[in-house]
Amino acid sequence: MRRVITGIDEKGKAIFTRDDQSPNFITMGATEMGTLWNSTDPTHIDAGLGDPAEGKTGSVPGLGEVNVVYVIFPTEAERAANSHDGPSQVSSEFQVEDRDSGMHTTDTIDYGFILEGELTLELDDGLQTVLKAGDFYVQNGTRHAWHNRAETRAVLAAIMVGAKR
Repeated sequence: MRRVITGIDEKGKAIFTRDDQSPNFITMGATEMGTLWNSTDPTHIDAGLGDPAEGKTGSVPGLGEVNVVYVIFPTEAERAANSHDGPSQVSSEFQVEDRDSGMHTTDTIDYGFILEGELTLELDDGLQTVLKAGDFYVQNGTRHAWHNRAETRAVLAAIMVGAKR
């Protein structure tokens, strides 16, 4: 996913500091997840010259920190054809309770958008709703799973804010 980052040069002028792809991403079978930006102090504006997303893929932000992530979900058929039995590359903070269903919990409040396709958001006891391109969601640290039951890939982008339970 392309990202364009602005910053401030030594004369105080606004500049583009990056126009590139996510610096690193992980794949889990046919699913791709990448971190586009990370901020350990979202109340401070810096020059934007460094790349705080480097090395943050698959990690959950700490209390008050922010990660901006994207996830590309293949169709269920693609996922089944490309599944693997090895260890997940996502960090331990994701607290994946059931790898087969994808149910997981994070200590975050997630503000997200469906950018492409549609996804089914599943909560405890099988509660589900379908989100389509253009829809917005807030995930309040609840146990959940995402499913792509459509016939095309789906893409979401989320701002994950580290929170306290």
